[in-house]
Amino acid sequence: MSKERRFQDPRAVEPIPGTEGWEEMYPYYYLFGKGNTKREEYESNQLWFYDGVHYPVPLHPLDLIWDDAWHLTLSGFTSKVFAIPNSNGIDHRILNGYVYLSGTFPPKEEEARRLPICQERTSYYYEKYEELFDYWKTKMMGVIEEMKTIHFPPELPWVSDASYIYEHKGYFEADEILRNYDRMVQLAQRAWQLHMEMDGLAYGAYVNFIYTMKDLFPDISDKSIGQMLTGFTGEMFRPPQELANLARLAVELGIENTVLAYDKWANMANKLKQDEGGREWLSQVEAVREPWFEMSIGGGWHHMDITWNDNLDVPLAHIQNYIRRMKNGEKIDRPTAEVEKEKRRIAAEYRDMIGNEQDRMIFDERLELARRVSIFPESHQFYVENWFHALFYRRAKELGQMFVSRDVLHDKGDIFYLNRFEIYPILYDVLASWATGVPPIAHYEVPPKIRRRKEIYQKFKEWSPPPALGVAPEVVTEPNQIVLWGVTTDKIDMWLKSGEVEPDDVIELYGSAASPGIIEGTARVCMELDDIAKLKAGDILVSRMTSASWAPAFSIIQGCVTDIGGIFCHAAIVAREYQLTAVVGVGNGTAVIKDGDRLRVDGDKGIVNIIEKTSR
Repeated sequence: MSKERRFQDPRAVEPIPGTEGWEEMYPYYYLFGKGNTKREEYESNQLWFYDGVHYPVPLHPLDLIWDDAWHLTLSGFTSKVFAIPNSNGIDHRILNGYVYLSGTFPPKEEEARRLPICQERTSYYYEKYEELFDYWKTKMMGVIEEMKTIHFPPELPWVSDASYIYEHKGYFEADEILRNYDRMVQLAQRAWQLHMEMDGLAYGAYVNFIYTMKDLFPDISDKSIGQMLTGFTGEMFRPPQELANLARLAVELGIENTVLAYDKWANMANKLKQDEGGREWLSQVEAVREPWFEMSIGGGWHHMDITWNDNLDVPLAHIQNYIRRMKNGEKIDRPTAEVEKEKRRIAAEYRDMIGNEQDRMIFDERLELARRVSIFPESHQFYVENWFHALFYRRAKELGQMFVSRDVLHDKGDIFYLNRFEIYPILYDVLASWATGVPPIAHYEVPPKIRRRKEIYQKFKEWSPPPALGVAPEVVTEPNQIVLWGVTTDKIDMWLKSGEVEPDDVIELYGSAASPGIIEGTARVCMELDDIAKLKAGDILVSRMTSASWAPAFSIIQGCVTDIGGIFCHAAIVAREYQLTAVVGVGNGTAVIKDGDRLRVDGDKGIVNIIEKTSR
């Protein structure tokens, strides 16, 4: 009998000293069980993998709202709406602030029952994909526009506005504020219902194409599959293009030296206002800020991931980089023509190798579908994770400021240490105390809770979450895990082996061959936005996962290595669009590779070698 392939049991993970009671920060259904019921039996026999794609740092309680939303919506659209035969979606748990995921599956006997329903419903969407995507944008913009109408007063008035009398409203500010909080949470859920309406179908088409290619060509590399699906034109590529356009305009207007002279946007803008060319440039900036500067500096999953509009110094740094590169005679646009040409060449070569007409027809159909659905994955992120999330964070901070005015919080950002279920009773308490003229009970209860949670969160950040927990399956089949997170059978084997080796002893890492080429260069380990400033021409970016807002940096580096991700994760897609070498999903790259290490990255085979280690 073969030995069971197992990671550490979730219940066996040692508590972090000083974090006692951390569980109260999150909803009960996110916690791993500690007893011996069927619940714990289920959890112990699942594979749980750490979701570093979305959460490179621990989640604050209020930021969990996004994970809570897609926990429901991804699984609901998978199992209930489109009735995918072999998947029920993904289950979620949280451990020391980090999210762990596990694929779930229906009983085998249910697959045949689902199949005709799935075929009918997915066919309808695939046939009308472009039309439905245009309609999707209309629906999503409706949610965004409604979120814009929600506001919370920085402080509660001494007496209600007279309109409540003379317009005979029948309610007063407290009712509007309570309803606005409910609407804010409901819109967050609605945005994520829309997010998942078409998302799973897109990744499903990708998975179908991957399986088709591996059936036809068992030795085909991931990078060749990925290259056939390049040429993305979605909204996620528009913000960096707008920055490049602004850099060009600055040069045309002869104001580039002024733009380069300041590291603070406000100082630069004050100087530019003094002449006509500068005013024209600033006018163009204002024309594109809404919406293209609603680009998160991170992934948009954490309230710290503010947008360019919230800190204009960030886009300024990117614009300055584009100007310097133009002065050096370098190109600043994506090599779209070259990417398109290479895409068609590779697809034609593989098609010519197919021996019979029926297989060629299957190849054509599945390639065409995978390319057609690509309008969604790199577009919806701009509308949801960037634009909508930014609006939500601003409204939450407005509410936090109202709590500050009532001596419930010391800082408006402290509201993110409360989960969404805790905020409503605190809000009710604040409004009732305002009406009755007495101090809110929350004034005594909440500040010590926030102080304690800040201490716990800091200890969470110092903890390294294991890549996986529970039982390792013999074969990974859940499509979302494979395409987005890169959790494959081979990856699990790698994780099992890596637990037996000290990080300093590792000199070779294996991942997915995401974008072709073989390069050597200096490693720059970037864990957050501020680290991007360290990048120099020719560096190799090493990170847990790249953010969409890092796209301008892809014009500086020669390649990237990420801990997490599959061949259709964001890092892989952007690397192919910029024709950079990339290996994704190496597992523990940021733990093993140090700043200044000399790397050899093979994007054809998915191998990263540390050929020279900097002094440790």
